[in-house]
Amino acid sequence: MWLNFSRSIDAFTKLLYVNFKISFILFEDGLNNKTPHPQSHGSKTEVELPSNYGEGKILLLRHGLNIKALSPKCTHYAAPLSKGTYDPQLGTVRCPFHGACFNVETGDIEDYPGLDNLHSYKVHLRESDKKIILSGKKEDYGKGIRRTNIPLKCDVNDNRLVIIVGGGAAAQACLEVLRGPDCRYRGKILLVSNEEHSPYDRPKLSKALGVNPEEILLRQSNFYTDRDIDIKLGTSLKSISPNEKKVKLSDDTTLNYDKIVLATGTVPRVLELPGADLNNIFVLRTPKDANAIITNATGKRVVIIGGSFIGTEVAASLIGKLLK
Repeated sequence: MWLNFSRSIDAFTKLLYVNFKISFILFEDGLNNKTPHPQSHGSKTEVELPSNYGEGKILLLRHGLNIKALSPKCTHYAAPLSKGTYDPQLGTVRCPFHGACFNVETGDIEDYPGLDNLHSYKVHLRESDKKIILSGKKEDYGKGIRRTNIPLKCDVNDNRLVIIVGGGAAAQACLEVLRGPDCRYRGKILLVSNEEHSPYDRPKLSKALGVNPEEILLRQSNFYTDRDIDIKLGTSLKSISPNEKKVKLSDDTTLNYDKIVLATGTVPRVLELPGADLNNIFVLRTPKDANAIITNATGKRVVIIGGSFIGTEVAASLIGKLLK
């Protein structure tokens, strides 16, 4: 299926086309003539999709003598990759917000944060009429996220056990890599977390105090069941015996493991001074903490101890919430 729009542009390079005019052909409905195009090496531009393809855009990027077409926004927080950094040596584009990195050939994510890939669309330079053709499924255009492969399940004959301790993005990334196409680990995976919820996007707690934890889960429950990944919530490690490769959990369960990954992150510092245990003093670590802060802050004077990234985000979130 050919998807096309027409528009004349100058030759991308004299080495490739001399004295030629090239027409993009993506969609039959055509594009606004003011739409920019990537001419110089590494240049990027977003192209609006016609209305009959739904709302959305694609990213066109000049990579060497070729044009690459990708979904236009980072799969982490939807930052526009047209404003990102292109690396010609690595063949990657890096998100301008938090540095997630994507392969411009395949759209695969190569560096975190973020867990999902971009869509990559096939590009063909047609010599007969000097057209640039993009092909692919109509339903794939305008989508920002391409989920990874067919779920890889546990092999019943593989008795290895990897225990991942933690409930955030690092723990989630670890189990996804293990079950992913590169590692293809088919032994057992157990995620142990003292959280009440499966892995969620913790940085959003300071951005939106009072957020529903179900809305910031990194994956839904079927993701784990489809990949035979077991999760024990509300549970922590009691002890590790590395020589015997055994762990004891807080519920007194004892397990033999092959590998253990500690991805617990950090915890907030607590005040070491008189009154630090009063019930109107809070730390921010979990959704319950975030909800307690916003609930108790209404109509009150608030002091935030800590002026770094999280502290300033909490201040901004409080102002936004209390002004509504």
